[in-house]
Amino acid sequence: MTGHAYYLLGIDGGGTKTRFKLTDSTGNTVREAVLGPSNPNDTGIGKALEILNSGIRTVLADIPAETVYAYAGIAGAASGENRDRIRACMQEAGFAGSDAGGDIENILSAGLNGHDGMILILGTGICAFSVKDGTRYRTGGWGYLLDRGGSGYNYGCDVLSAYYSAIDHTGSDTLLSEMVEQKAGLCSTQLLSKIYQLGKPYIASFAQLAFEAAEAGDQTAQTIISRNIQETVRIIETALKPFDGKPVPVILSGGMTNNTKLTEMIRKQLPGETGNMVRILAVPPVDGALMNAEKLVNANSRNKTE
Repeated sequence: MTGHAYYLLGIDGGGTKTRFKLTDSTGNTVREAVLGPSNPNDTGIGKALEILNSGIRTVLADIPAETVYAYAGIAGAASGENRDRIRACMQEAGFAGSDAGGDIENILSAGLNGHDGMILILGTGICAFSVKDGTRYRTGGWGYLLDRGGSGYNYGCDVLSAYYSAIDHTGSDTLLSEMVEQKAGLCSTQLLSKIYQLGKPYIASFAQLAFEAAEAGDQTAQTIISRNIQETVRIIETALKPFDGKPVPVILSGGMTNNTKLTEMIRKQLPGETGNMVRILAVPPVDGALMNAEKLVNANSRNKTE
Protein backbone atom coordinates (compact mmCIF):
# COMPACT_ATOMS: atom_id res chain seq x y z
CA MET A 1 0.00 0.00 0.00
CA THR A 2 2.71 2.50 0.92
CA GLY A 3 4.23 2.13 -2.53
CA HIS A 4 1.02 3.55 -3.97
CA ALA A 5 -1.17 6.55 -3.24
CA TYR A 6 -2.82 6.44 0.16
CA TYR A 7 -4.87 8.70 2.39
CA LEU A 8 -4.85 9.61 6.08
CA LEU A 9 -7.96 10.08 8.19
CA GLY A 10 -7.77 11.79 11.56
CA ILE A 11 -10.72 11.83 13.95
CA ASP A 12 -10.90 13.92 17.11
CA GLY A 13 -13.99 13.40 19.26
CA GLY A 14 -15.02 15.11 22.47
CA GLY A 15 -17.95 16.11 24.61
CA THR A 16 -19.08 18.89 22.26
CA LYS A 17 -18.14 17.92 18.69
CA THR A 18 -16.27 15.41 16.54
CA ARG A 19 -13.89 16.51 13.77
CA PHE A 20 -12.96 14.39 10.76
CA LYS A 21 -10.09 15.33 8.44
CA LEU A 22 -8.99 13.38 5.38
CA THR A 23 -5.71 14.20 3.63
CA ASP A 24 -3.71 12.66 0.84
CA SER A 25 -0.25 11.20 1.45
CA THR A 26 1.42 14.60 0.93
CA GLY A 27 -0.74 16.32 3.55
CA ASN A 28 -3.20 18.11 1.27
CA THR A 29 -6.68 18.28 2.79
CA VAL A 30 -9.20 16.30 0.75
CA ARG A 31 -12.32 16.64 2.88
CA GLU A 32 -13.38 17.67 6.40
CA ALA A 33 -16.51 17.28 8.50
CA VAL A 34 -17.70 18.32 11.96
CA LEU A 35 -20.44 16.34 13.68
CA GLY A 36 -21.87 16.15 17.20
CA PRO A 37 -20.29 14.82 20.41
CA SER A 38 -18.88 11.30 20.52
CA ASN A 39 -17.73 10.80 24.11
CA PRO A 40 -19.38 7.42 24.82
CA ASN A 41 -19.56 8.22 28.53
CA ASP A 42 -21.93 11.07 27.66
CA THR A 43 -23.74 9.93 24.53
CA GLY A 44 -23.66 6.18 25.06
CA ILE A 45 -21.49 3.92 22.94
CA GLY A 46 -24.24 3.36 20.36
CA LYS A 47 -24.58 7.07 19.57
CA ALA A 48 -20.80 7.50 19.53
CA LEU A 49 -20.42 4.74 16.95
CA GLU A 50 -23.23 6.27 14.91
CA ILE A 51 -21.36 9.60 14.80
CA LEU A 52 -18.12 7.86 13.79
CA ASN A 53 -19.72 5.85 11.01
CA SER A 54 -21.57 8.89 9.67
CA GLY A 55 -18.44 11.04 9.65
CA ILE A 56 -16.35 8.33 8.01
CA ARG A 57 -18.90 7.91 5.22
CA THR A 58 -19.05 11.68 4.70
CA VAL A 59 -15.32 12.31 4.36
CA LEU A 60 -14.49 9.16 2.41
CA ALA A 61 -17.34 9.58 -0.10
CA ASP A 62 -16.01 7.73 -3.19
CA ILE A 63 -12.51 7.04 -1.81
CA PRO A 64 -11.99 3.29 -1.11
CA ALA A 65 -11.46 2.60 2.60
CA GLU A 66 -8.67 0.15 1.77
CA THR A 67 -6.53 3.09 0.61
CA VAL A 68 -6.93 4.91 3.96
CA TYR A 69 -5.02 4.77 7.26
CA ALA A 70 -7.19 6.09 10.08
CA TYR A 71 -6.83 7.04 13.73
CA ALA A 72 -9.66 8.04 16.07
CA GLY A 73 -8.87 9.81 19.33
CA ILE A 74 -12.12 9.93 21.28
CA ALA A 75 -12.74 11.34 24.76
CA GLY A 76 -13.91 8.54 27.05
CA ALA A 77 -12.26 5.85 24.93
CA ALA A 78 -8.79 5.68 26.45
CA SER A 79 -9.29 2.13 27.66
CA GLY A 80 -11.76 -0.62 28.40
CA GLU A 81 -14.88 -1.62 26.50
CA ASN A 82 -15.38 1.80 24.89
CA ARG A 83 -11.96 1.64 23.24
CA ASP A 84 -12.53 -1.94 22.15
CA ARG A 85 -15.89 -1.08 20.56
CA ILE A 86 -14.48 1.93 18.72
CA ARG A 87 -11.46 -0.05 17.51
CA ALA A 88 -13.82 -2.73 16.21
CA CYS A 89 -15.87 -0.05 14.44
CA MET A 90 -12.73 1.26 12.74
CA GLN A 91 -11.69 -2.25 11.70
CA GLU A 92 -15.13 -2.96 10.25
CA ALA A 93 -14.78 0.13 8.04
CA GLY A 94 -12.14 -1.77 6.07
CA PHE A 95 -9.24 0.68 6.37
CA ALA A 96 -5.72 -0.30 5.28
CA GLY A 97 -4.77 0.31 8.91
CA SER A 98 -6.60 1.78 11.89
CA ASP A 99 -6.46 2.31 15.62
CA ALA A 100 -8.29 4.23 18.33
CA GLY A 101 -7.66 5.62 21.78
CA GLY A 102 -8.47 8.60 23.96
CA ASP A 103 -8.53 12.15 22.62
CA ILE A 104 -5.39 12.84 24.65
CA GLU A 105 -3.42 10.76 22.12
CA ASN A 106 -4.20 13.37 19.45
CA ILE A 107 -3.19 16.25 21.69
CA LEU A 108 0.04 14.60 22.88
CA SER A 109 1.12 14.03 19.29
CA ALA A 110 0.14 17.52 18.15
CA GLY A 111 1.59 19.28 21.20
CA LEU A 112 4.68 17.31 22.24
CA ASN A 113 5.42 14.98 19.30
CA GLY A 114 7.44 12.59 21.45
CA HIS A 115 9.21 15.21 23.59
CA ASP A 116 8.99 15.76 27.35
CA GLY A 117 6.34 18.18 28.55
CA MET A 118 2.86 18.61 29.91
CA ILE A 119 -0.54 18.89 28.24
CA LEU A 120 -3.57 20.42 29.93
CA ILE A 121 -6.97 19.92 28.31
CA LEU A 122 -9.32 22.80 29.12
CA GLY A 123 -12.54 21.99 27.36
CA THR A 124 -15.90 20.76 28.57
CA GLY A 125 -13.75 18.72 30.97
CA ILE A 126 -10.26 19.17 32.41
CA CYS A 127 -7.30 16.75 32.44
CA ALA A 128 -3.51 16.94 32.50
CA PHE A 129 -0.94 14.51 31.12
CA SER A 130 2.81 14.72 31.60
CA VAL A 131 5.41 12.83 29.60
CA LYS A 132 8.94 12.33 30.95
CA ASP A 133 11.42 10.01 29.26
CA GLY A 134 8.56 8.14 27.61
CA THR A 135 6.63 7.60 30.85
CA ARG A 136 3.18 9.14 31.04
CA TYR A 137 1.54 10.59 34.15
CA ARG A 138 -2.10 11.63 34.54
CA THR A 139 -3.54 14.33 36.78
CA GLY A 140 -7.30 14.87 37.07
CA GLY A 141 -9.72 14.14 34.28
CA TRP A 142 -11.92 11.79 36.30
CA GLY A 143 -15.14 13.18 34.86
CA TYR A 144 -17.56 15.95 35.73
CA LEU A 145 -18.93 14.13 38.78
CA LEU A 146 -15.49 14.01 40.41
CA ASP A 147 -13.32 16.85 39.03
CA ARG A 148 -13.40 19.87 41.32
CA GLY A 149 -12.95 22.82 38.98
CA GLY A 150 -11.31 24.42 35.97
CA SER A 151 -13.37 22.91 33.16
CA GLY A 152 -15.97 24.57 30.97
CA TYR A 153 -18.55 22.46 32.77
CA ASN A 154 -17.32 23.67 36.17
CA TYR A 155 -17.47 27.33 35.15
CA GLY A 156 -20.90 26.89 33.58
CA CYS A 157 -22.23 24.97 36.56
CA ASP A 158 -20.99 27.70 38.93
CA VAL A 159 -22.64 30.38 36.79
CA LEU A 160 -25.99 28.56 36.80
CA SER A 161 -25.72 27.81 40.50
CA ALA A 162 -25.15 31.52 41.18
CA TYR A 163 -28.17 32.34 39.01
CA TYR A 164 -30.51 30.05 40.96
CA SER A 165 -28.99 31.08 44.32
CA ALA A 166 -29.83 34.70 43.50
CA ILE A 167 -33.41 33.67 42.72
CA ASP A 168 -34.01 31.88 46.04
CA HIS A 169 -31.87 34.40 48.01
CA THR A 170 -29.38 31.82 49.23
CA GLY A 171 -26.77 33.79 47.26
CA SER A 172 -26.00 37.39 46.37
CA ASP A 173 -27.52 39.49 43.62
CA THR A 174 -25.36 39.18 40.53
CA LEU A 175 -25.12 40.43 36.95
CA LEU A 176 -25.15 36.78 35.98
CA SER A 177 -28.91 36.65 36.56
CA GLU A 178 -29.73 38.90 33.63
CA MET A 179 -26.93 37.44 31.48
CA VAL A 180 -28.14 33.86 31.94
CA GLU A 181 -31.72 34.73 31.02
CA GLN A 182 -30.59 36.72 27.97
CA LYS A 183 -28.47 33.83 26.73
CA ALA A 184 -31.05 31.13 27.43
CA GLY A 185 -34.10 33.12 26.35
CA LEU A 186 -36.06 31.23 28.98
CA CYS A 187 -37.45 31.79 32.45
CA SER A 188 -35.86 29.97 35.39
CA THR A 189 -38.24 26.99 35.41
CA GLN A 190 -38.01 26.46 31.64
CA LEU A 191 -34.23 26.77 31.82
CA LEU A 192 -34.03 24.18 34.57
CA SER A 193 -35.78 21.64 32.36
CA LYS A 194 -33.41 22.39 29.49
CA ILE A 195 -30.34 22.05 31.73
CA TYR A 196 -31.32 18.56 32.78
CA GLN A 197 -32.40 17.62 29.28
CA LEU A 198 -29.23 18.74 27.46
CA GLY A 199 -26.73 18.17 30.26
CA LYS A 200 -23.02 18.78 30.33
CA PRO A 201 -22.33 20.52 26.97
CA TYR A 202 -25.22 22.92 27.50
CA ILE A 203 -24.09 23.75 31.02
CA ALA A 204 -20.55 24.38 29.75
CA SER A 205 -21.90 26.85 27.20
CA PHE A 206 -22.58 29.31 30.06
CA ALA A 207 -18.90 29.43 31.12
CA GLN A 208 -18.08 32.59 29.16
CA LEU A 209 -20.66 34.57 31.13
CA ALA A 210 -18.44 34.38 34.22
CA PHE A 211 -15.72 36.34 32.42
CA GLU A 212 -18.10 38.89 30.96
CA ALA A 213 -19.68 39.57 34.35
CA ALA A 214 -16.31 39.66 36.12
CA GLU A 215 -15.02 42.24 33.66
CA ALA A 216 -18.08 44.36 34.52
CA GLY A 217 -17.07 44.17 38.20
CA ASP A 218 -19.42 41.44 39.43
CA GLN A 219 -18.02 39.98 42.66
CA THR A 220 -19.85 36.66 42.35
CA ALA A 221 -18.35 36.09 38.90
CA GLN A 222 -14.90 37.10 40.10
CA THR A 223 -15.16 34.53 42.90
CA ILE A 224 -16.17 31.84 40.40
CA ILE A 225 -13.13 32.58 38.24
CA SER A 226 -10.74 32.73 41.21
CA ARG A 227 -11.90 29.36 42.56
CA ASN A 228 -11.64 27.60 39.21
CA ILE A 229 -8.23 29.07 38.37
CA GLN A 230 -6.89 27.93 41.73
CA GLU A 231 -7.93 24.39 40.87
CA THR A 232 -6.40 24.67 37.38
CA VAL A 233 -3.10 25.87 38.85
CA ARG A 234 -3.15 23.05 41.41
CA ILE A 235 -3.53 20.50 38.60
CA ILE A 236 -0.69 22.06 36.59
CA GLU A 237 1.68 22.19 39.56
CA THR A 238 0.90 18.57 40.44
CA ALA A 239 1.38 17.44 36.83
CA LEU A 240 4.81 19.11 36.73
CA LYS A 241 6.16 17.32 39.82
CA PRO A 242 7.85 14.49 37.83
CA PHE A 243 10.18 17.08 36.23
CA ASP A 244 11.69 18.18 39.59
CA GLY A 245 11.69 21.87 38.68
CA LYS A 246 13.13 21.44 35.18
CA PRO A 247 11.34 23.82 32.77
CA VAL A 248 9.30 21.96 30.16
CA PRO A 249 6.59 23.06 27.72
CA VAL A 250 3.12 23.43 29.24
CA ILE A 251 0.67 23.11 26.36
CA LEU A 252 -2.95 24.19 26.82
CA SER A 253 -5.62 22.73 24.56
CA GLY A 254 -9.40 22.74 24.37
CA GLY A 255 -12.22 25.18 23.78
CA MET A 256 -11.60 27.18 26.95
CA THR A 257 -8.21 28.27 25.60
CA ASN A 258 -10.02 30.50 23.11
CA ASN A 259 -10.58 32.77 26.11
CA THR A 260 -7.36 34.81 26.19
CA LYS A 261 -8.29 36.37 29.53
CA LEU A 262 -8.40 32.93 31.12
CA THR A 263 -5.08 31.75 29.71
CA GLU A 264 -3.38 34.98 30.78
CA MET A 265 -4.78 34.59 34.31
CA ILE A 266 -3.42 31.05 34.46
CA ARG A 267 0.04 32.24 33.36
CA LYS A 268 0.12 34.93 36.05
CA GLN A 269 -0.92 32.52 38.82
CA LEU A 270 1.82 29.99 38.07
CA PRO A 271 5.03 30.35 40.11
CA GLY A 272 8.51 31.20 38.86
CA GLU A 273 9.29 30.52 35.21
CA THR A 274 6.40 28.09 34.78
CA GLY A 275 4.08 30.78 33.44
CA ASN A 276 6.59 31.60 30.71
CA MET A 277 6.49 27.96 29.53
CA VAL A 278 2.74 28.04 28.90
CA ARG A 279 1.74 27.79 25.24
CA ILE A 280 -1.56 27.30 23.43
CA LEU A 281 -1.65 24.22 21.18
CA ALA A 282 -0.49 25.53 17.80
CA VAL A 283 -2.44 23.08 15.63
CA PRO A 284 -5.90 21.52 16.05
CA PRO A 285 -6.00 18.13 17.82
CA VAL A 286 -7.36 16.49 14.67
CA ASP A 287 -3.93 17.12 13.12
CA GLY A 288 -2.49 15.03 15.95
CA ALA A 289 -4.86 12.26 14.92
CA LEU A 290 -3.43 12.53 11.40
CA MET A 291 0.08 12.20 12.86
CA ASN A 292 -1.06 9.03 14.63
CA ALA A 293 -2.52 7.72 11.37
CA GLU A 294 0.83 8.36 9.67
CA LYS A 295 2.48 6.17 12.32
CA LEU A 296 0.23 3.33 11.17
CA VAL A 297 1.61 3.74 7.65
CA ASN A 298 5.17 3.58 8.97
CA ALA A 299 4.37 0.53 11.10
CA ASN A 300 2.88 -1.21 8.08
CA SER A 301 6.02 -0.48 6.05
CA ARG A 302 8.27 -1.90 8.78
CA ASN A 303 6.17 -5.05 9.03
CA LYS A 304 6.49 -5.66 5.29
CA THR A 305 10.29 -5.32 5.36
CA GLU A 306 10.77 -7.70 8.31
